[in-house]
Amino acid sequence: MKKGDSSPHVDLIAPHVEEKVRIDCLVSREVKEMWDEIVARDREKSNVRYYPAHTFERIVRGEYQVMKWKDVNKVDTKRADT
Repeated sequence: MKKGDSSPHVDLIAPHVEEKVRIDCLVSREVKEMWDEIVARDREKSNVRYYPAHTFERIVRGEYQVMKWKDVNKVDTKRADT
């Protein structure tokens, strides 16, 4: 995140602040509805201030771990289940 993109209260040089980037994409209405449902559940469970970006990061990190596990364990993801 660049200084001009942040709120005035955000200390961009604090050691706990990760650099942030924006991801914009178009998805189908069905996916948007699924996303809204996922975010609503996460918001209900959250005991602290909630940001949808937290949900997105959790989902991406989970998918990434599965992908890396498959790479390490040489799992063939292209085979047909017949």
